[in-house]
Amino acid sequence: MESQIKNSFLSGNRIYLRPLELTDINDEYISWMNDVALSGFIPSMTFPVRRQSLENYVESNINNPDVVFFAIVEKSSGTHIGNIKLGPINWIDRNAEFGRLIGRTENRAKGYGSEAANLVVNYALNVLNLHKLFVSSLASNSAAISSNKKLGFEVEAVIKEKRFTNGKYEDIVIMGLSKDSFHLYQKKV
Repeated sequence: MESQIKNSFLSGNRIYLRPLELTDINDEYISWMNDVALSGFIPSMTFPVRRQSLENYVESNINNPDVVFFAIVEKSSGTHIGNIKLGPINWIDRNAEFGRLIGRTENRAKGYGSEAANLVVNYALNVLNLHKLFVSSLASNSAAISSNKKLGFEVEAVIKEKRFTNGKYEDIVIMGLSKDSFHLYQKKV
């Protein structure tokens, strides 16, 4: 049985997206940000995160008109399992970056991140009328790269040895997706 959907903004098959709130910051969320398995993949997770710094980060983003920040919620349980962020949005050039995080270990590698990304990409390109989206990841994060390719993103650049993580320098892969390419890609699938 599905739990009650609260404050849904975008809805998929198994998840929905709602605005992230300061009240979402709890011990579990803080543990996601300090998860060593994730910190190698997410540049902002280089240093240990305390509640106050996380609250400041979330507050600055949810109050920024150039950022859309969502909680990813599993429909069946009503559990906040991760976040997805669009921004900063450049309204003149009509482009933005996006990133996602499935924080709960038991919800990773189940397609929730891809479902959330598809909702946000559709929203960004078709509702906000953005022209192009960008996403970056470590070259070793093959799951993220594969997921982004399934949405139609293409590798546009590789910055060699950009990030020092786990005792070595890693390349950063920058992928892009234009509105036209997304619509063509959607027709093929």
